[in-house]
Amino acid sequence: MLPHFASLGWDLQGVDFSVAGMTLMNLALVDRVVQGDIFTILETRIADDETWNLVWMGNVLEHALDPIGML
Repeated sequence: MLPHFASLGWDLQGVDFSVAGMTLMNLALVDRVVQGDIFTILETRIADDETWNLVWMGNVLEHALDPIGML
């Protein structure tokens, strides 16, 4: 979805445990992906009062150890 939203001119950033997939499939957007633990990244951003207009979590919740906590 990052390429789609980037094509619309959106200011965006992805989060993934690894940038390997982005490096292979979307190298042009790899600089917009933060690599690491999503819980830690989200907790930090929430603590910093960051806000977003959209949070897309495709193929995420079914892999999360605590999907309720993530939401």
